[in-house]
Amino acid sequence: MTTSASAREKGKEFERIVARGLSKWWGVPFVRIPNSGWGHGGQRGDIMIKQGHTPKYPFPWTVECKSVKGWDLFQLMLEKSLISKMWLQAYEEGIFMSNNPMLVIRLFGREVYAFIESDNEVLRAFKKAKLPFFRFNQFNSERTGFKKTLVIVRFDELIQSVSSEAVSKILTI
Repeated sequence: MTTSASAREKGKEFERIVARGLSKWWGVPFVRIPNSGWGHGGQRGDIMIKQGHTPKYPFPWTVECKSVKGWDLFQLMLEKSLISKMWLQAYEEGIFMSNNPMLVIRLFGREVYAFIESDNEVLRAFKKAKLPFFRFNQFNSERTGFKKTLVIVRFDELIQSVSSEAVSKILTI
């Protein structure tokens, strides 16, 4: 599947927007990975902490960014949907990097949502922060055997409502 030059530029701009949000949240500069999608320098995902910077708390995610026109939450119920393919990519990149996967999706150029794996500690932290979220139980993938609960939350609300310290305590591997 080929992607037009303008679509690639929009994707890069979206990655820069996510990197700026993560920078504010975590207190260190994040940058998009050069030639993301190609595994630059052994990195996977689309966003990384800028070289030479060490955050106060370990960043527990490998972040995959997608800006797409046509998706909705009902696709989560379909094994071969666009969202399940995007999540599978994020999941595999997280495993490769020994990190938790995070998929950040922009819906129709407007709302931005983060998809992350969940357990009871994550849910408790979100509830404590009064963070509105959508929980999708038992997202399945035959290819990986992945069977987990996903939490879907607005990206801007996540980075404003839950501290990096709280996330680090819950998710650091």
